[in-house]
Amino acid sequence: MYIRKTYIFATLTQNTRQMNLKSLFACLFLLTACLSYAYSQQESNSVALTNVKEIATPGIDTTIYNNVEKMPSFPGGEFKMYEFLAMNIRYPQRAREDGYSGTVYVRFVVEPDGTITNIEVAKGVGGGCSEEAVRVVKMMPKWIPGEAFGKKVRVTYTLPVNFRLQ
Repeated sequence: MYIRKTYIFATLTQNTRQMNLKSLFACLFLLTACLSYAYSQQESNSVALTNVKEIATPGIDTTIYNNVEKMPSFPGGEFKMYEFLAMNIRYPQRAREDGYSGTVYVRFVVEPDGTITNIEVAKGVGGGCSEEAVRVVKMMPKWIPGEAFGKKVRVTYTLPVNFRLQ
């Protein structure tokens, strides 16, 4: 009986050790994978400026950036921007009748002087919502431009515009 208990205990101890080793290797593998992912993200985020498109024009910087040190902003801040959108958006009748709702993503370029150009719909909603979002973005006042290396530059900006029926 004593030998049997000892054999069972030894077998359990051996199985526990194997399980602990397997768990340790699994944890080390996950830790290595997480650190590799974090390092790759850090490398991609360490570049503050992302070049989107360059057009060769001598003497003029026509590069359009995605991310810069100081992103462009609406005069008065984000709250004022959404207040402007709420005051100027008219829910399209066709969208109201057909029950369209959702978020329209409008992409545009904020120029060094603050004007908005190259307005396009990145992701739209039917029923005239996309057209209405573009119309209101065209009405916006000049923005505070983005900056890179202490200079005002062209920056692409994507604005979500929500359309919800109530």
